[in-house]
Amino acid sequence: MTTTELKTGPPAAEWLTRWPEMAAARAAKAGEPAWALEQRRLAATLAESMPFPDRRLELWRRTDFGSLPLGTLDPFSAGVRARNLDDLPAPILERLASEGQDGSGGMALVVQRGSEVVFEQTHPTLARQGVIVCSMERALREHADKLEGRLGALIETDLDQFTALQRAIRSGGAFVWVPDGVEAEIPVRLFQWLDRPGVASAPASVVVLGTRSRATVIEELLSETAEGAAFYNGSSEVFVGDDSKLIYATLQDWGRNVFHYSNQRARVGHGGELQWIQTVLGARMVKTNSYFSMVGPGAQVFVHGFMFGDQRQHFDLHTLQKHLSDHTTSDLLIKGCLKDRARSVYQGLI
Repeated sequence: MTTTELKTGPPAAEWLTRWPEMAAARAAKAGEPAWALEQRRLAATLAESMPFPDRRLELWRRTDFGSLPLGTLDPFSAGVRARNLDDLPAPILERLASEGQDGSGGMALVVQRGSEVVFEQTHPTLARQGVIVCSMERALREHADKLEGRLGALIETDLDQFTALQRAIRSGGAFVWVPDGVEAEIPVRLFQWLDRPGVASAPASVVVLGTRSRATVIEELLSETAEGAAFYNGSSEVFVGDDSKLIYATLQDWGRNVFHYSNQRARVGHGGELQWIQTVLGARMVKTNSYFSMVGPGAQVFVHGFMFGDQRQHFDLHTLQKHLSDHTTSDLLIKGCLKDRARSVYQGLI
């Protein structure tokens, strides 16, 4: 089947050109380096040439986002900058307070609201250790050398139109850098908050652990149910250095109006260990692609997932464990619980 035989998305296809142009202009004004702007340009060209993902594509055979009014959404919803923790959305403050993190002692925290990071801070202890925790925009201005060759390196731009579009209009996300030989003493907290319907959020996060380092990253995706669709199209790329260990936990608890699509990739070096924990509770429809590459001898990946759905929720999880070197180990356990007319799809390959 040729590309021209497939539907190409909403009739108002001009947004496929307009969105990337606006995103590139905003990124250039923010000081994004030339190589990152070129990534956007190439991805935009690719997105325009690709079909809208539907069930005639193999990876979308069991999931249909056809009811998502993509062309009507706003991918540049400006979040209100938070001067301090008290300005953050109440649900985030409640979660931090319930865990005894009121901010009085500081914490490593990046909060995105809509398409923009509205609050970021690191913990003094992590700063002394040389750990970097910041927004992707700040990282591209101040740490571009650490991101070049990593941002966009693990995720296939041509996987589908949503993936190419995400790279073209990327906005927000976080950057975490742990130097060689450092055990990060404080967990890093990342929050994504959608505060209204009618928005499209496309953050990109990169986590890098050097050699013989340790870290824990906890990411939460939150919103309340509202009238009208919203779209989350995110990416995470994780690099675990030789003899390092990373615990990466994601809790997705969107409102029931959110369409969620995300790509996660991890690269684990010699003797490295990744513990990946994925909990899926919210959203109207979910599709995730989580691929793990063990590239060094002795690399280990442990993938644990749980999904609970009710009403008419639809969850589609796809995992791939790539054993690219000798003496590598992977272990996967994903459990699901459904009621009412909820559905789950799981595809996995080793």
